[in-house]
Amino acid sequence: MQTFPTSLVLAGIVAFAGVARAEDGSSSTGLFRRGVEAFSQEDYDTALDLFERSYAANPADVVLYNIGMCQRALFRYVESVDAFERYLAAGGDDVPAERRDEVLRLVGEMNAQVGTLRVSVAPAGAEVLIDGRAVMPEQLERLRLRAGLHTLAARARGHVDAEREVRVEPQVITDVSLSLEPVDASADETAAGGSDVGAAGTEPEDVGGAGTEPEEAVGVEPRADTSRRGVHRQWWFWTVVGVAVVATGLGLGLGLGLAGDDPLAGADIEWRLP
Repeated sequence: MQTFPTSLVLAGIVAFAGVARAEDGSSSTGLFRRGVEAFSQEDYDTALDLFERSYAANPADVVLYNIGMCQRALFRYVESVDAFERYLAAGGDDVPAERRDEVLRLVGEMNAQVGTLRVSVAPAGAEVLIDGRAVMPEQLERLRLRAGLHTLAARARGHVDAEREVRVEPQVITDVSLSLEPVDASADETAAGGSDVGAAGTEPEDVGGAGTEPEEAVGVEPRADTSRRGVHRQWWFWTVVGVAVVATGLGLGLGLGLAGDDPLAGADIEWRLP
């Protein structure tokens, strides 16, 4: 587990409070104190939010140091290094030598765990995301990330989204590319058209299928003796069958209609509140 020089964070309170009073920033002082309390309780997300709000209200350089400490605790090394470097630049000669040495040591440790991605994407202008966060186009040539596995994704209108995992090696520049395939609109149209043709194409089969006895249909046996036909070939037989089918269908329809009156019949959902 990482250990943090909390005393260094606390040491900034007096200096910050003086600056806040001088610039009528009492609210930023309160945010700063609450940030220190959250940091001491290892609630680094809350502490970072409070310090960032405090800095927005009163941009004192000591807050940048605390922001860097929170980001380091959250393993956001690239952002932490940036905050520390801004702190040293803003503080200048006013930063005590001991504090400066400590910050430079932390920066060196984190930089040793940071690598660089150089991303190329096609088509140009596609939106690029790293671990779900959007990347600005100007960052693609030098995207600094903590070493380890990351998810790189890209998307663009009219193209299929692309995604891949990339491993960032510490202190190494890794080139990676993503090429998005265009959506094949013509294939979709062809598939849609093909389904219509297929549907229409079934019509001749249906017509042919209706005449299961083509010889009789075209009149090969126009004068056949119907008395010699089987029962299933007599007109009255099929009349009786038709009436029976209609009656059965009506019965089933009524049965289903009555069953449908029950809103829970066959329900697959739980109506009770958990």
